[in-house]
Amino acid sequence: MKNLSLALNAVLAVAVVVLYVLHFNGQKTEPIMTTEEIKPTEQMATSASIAEAMNVEVDASSSNLPVAWVSLDSINDNYEYIKRLENQIKAKAKREDANFKKKEDAFRRQVAVFQENLQNGVYKTEAEAQKRQESLLIQEQELGQERQKVNYDLQSQQLEMRNQIAKKISDYLEGYSKRLNYSYIMATGEGSSVLFAHDSLNITASVLKGLNSEYKK
Repeated sequence: MKNLSLALNAVLAVAVVVLYVLHFNGQKTEPIMTTEEIKPTEQMATSASIAEAMNVEVDASSSNLPVAWVSLDSINDNYEYIKRLENQIKAKAKREDANFKKKEDAFRRQVAVFQENLQNGVYKTEAEAQKRQESLLIQEQELGQERQKVNYDLQSQQLEMRNQIAKKISDYLEGYSKRLNYSYIMATGEGSSVLFAHDSLNITASVLKGLNSEYKK
């Protein structure tokens, strides 16, 4: 599930790099993700996309704005909501793989029987053998289509999970920023463009505590 972990990092990078101007004008923050931005699973997370999401330029005139940062790795590893969703997908993938393996094994046995019958002259005519062969080919195609559908369903569930995580974090950070008057909340981690972040600005523990507390309600 390597792609899944990368996908979570991509989500978190988008979710926490939020520009809050509530401290000055009280305007509502724009959504951090739209359905148009969702890509296929294999394209979910790249260092470039994460770095792009992290590349928030701060104007010199706003250098006195309250700024803080969170660790993507810590949130990814310790947010209970992420763990639950990730475990659900892993469990589903394991079940689907086991189920599909049984079907593949059964198909292989049928092919082996066909080959044995063919060698032993069980089929009385060439047409009878060809008919059985065509039946096996159809089964093989159906198995391939079923495998594609299973993979597609898992990818769709991962994308849905991305949206759920992004919304949870975005909603929480919006309330967090209002309470503490933060204007920028940055993110550190693999692919981030943040080269240095002072420990005094680290709010990861506080954010994680709040996220997990809210999740357990």
